[in-house]
Amino acid sequence: MMLAAPMNRSSSRFHRLPEILTACCALGALLAVEWYLSLVIPGASYSQSDGKGYQALLVTALSQGVM
Repeated sequence: MMLAAPMNRSSSRFHRLPEILTACCALGALLAVEWYLSLVIPGASYSQSDGKGYQALLVTALSQGVM
């Protein structure tokens, strides 16, 4: 029976680096889009009354496959 060779300390340190970079980029893109939409659609922040209406409209459109 052959056992796998143990990983070097240097290679195991960067084992999850691509996943971490992907998650950071995705989070940054999500925050950028949220910021952009809050600038483009007046009153679309969650603290104001119209924000919930826009959110409901977008969630409904996405769930129905319209967008």
